[in-house]
Amino acid sequence: MNWDTSRAEAQWQTTLASIPSLEATIATTSYRLKRVDRRQPTALSANLSFDGAAAALCRLSMPSVRPEQLLRRRPDVARG
Repeated sequence: MNWDTSRAEAQWQTTLASIPSLEATIATTSYRLKRVDRRQPTALSANLSFDGAAAALCRLSMPSVRPEQLLRRRPDVARG
């Protein structure tokens, strides 16, 4: 694994690790907004739903393709 791949993998793992904290922040902020607006705690939930996007993101993994293989997939390179 080269340096760029290692760095991308580290950034990927950091991003995935931050999701629960961000979701908790969204939930807390949403609750506070609902309290200020005097709505029921579930009133804004439908508008703020991510439809499982975070869960889908967590199921993704880094591709196990070498950089030169990715490069060969580019249309401009494949034509050349």
